[in-house]
Amino acid sequence: MEEFEDASVCEEEVDDQQHYKWLRVLSLFYGIDLLVCTGINFISYFHGIGWLLFTEVFLGTLTIVFIIFLWKDVKSLFTWRTYTLQKALVYAIAAVLFAVLVNTGVKWINQNIFHQEIYYYRSFRHLAYPKLAMILLVAILPALFEELAYRGIILQSLFNITEERQAIFMSAFLFAIIHMSFVSFLWLMPFAIWLGNIRLKENTIWYGVLIHFCFNVTACLYEFYELSVF
Repeated sequence: MEEFEDASVCEEEVDDQQHYKWLRVLSLFYGIDLLVCTGINFISYFHGIGWLLFTEVFLGTLTIVFIIFLWKDVKSLFTWRTYTLQKALVYAIAAVLFAVLVNTGVKWINQNIFHQEIYYYRSFRHLAYPKLAMILLVAILPALFEELAYRGIILQSLFNITEERQAIFMSAFLFAIIHMSFVSFLWLMPFAIWLGNIRLKENTIWYGVLIHFCFNVTACLYEFYELSVF
C-alpha cells in the first residue's frame, strides 16, 4: 500500500514540476513579447519602419530560440499529415472573407465613431518598394512568427498547464491584448480562438500560418485598393 502511495506522490511531484516548467516558459516568453510591444506602441522614440523591422526580427529570433529549446514538445506541430488541398482552399477562402468583413467593419468604426481613417500603407509609402515592404512586415513575417509564438509556444505551454478549451481561450486573450487596440480586440479574440481550434484539430501549425497570411495579405490588398496604389 505504501508503494502505491509513494508512486502517486512521485507522479504528483512530476506533474507539479512540469506545470512549473511550462508556467516559466509562458511567463518568460510572453513577458518579453509584452515588454517589447509595449515599448514599440507607447514610446515615440521607437516608432517608425526601422523599429518595426527590428521588432519583427527580434521577436522572430526569440521565437526560434524557444522553439529550439522546446523542440521535443513542439516538433509534431511542424508535420502536415492531415494536409489536403481542398481543406487548405476552404481555410484560405474563409480567411479572405473574414478579412474583408473585419476591414470593412473597422473602417466604419474608425470613420463613424472615431472620425479618422487609418492606413498602414502611409507608413511605408516613402520606401523604394512600399507595397512589397508592407506585405513582408504586415503579412508574411507576422503570419509565420505569430503562429509559432501563440499557437505554438504559448498554446503548447497552456495545454500543459490547463485543459484544452480554457487554454485556447487564454491564448486568444493574450494574442488579442498584445496588439494593444480596443477595436482590434473585438475581432482578434474570435480570430485567435478559431486559429487555436484549428491548431488543436489539425495538430499542425501550417494551416494557421496559411490562414493568418491570407487574412493579413487581404488586409494589405484592401488598403491598396482603397488608396488606389495598385
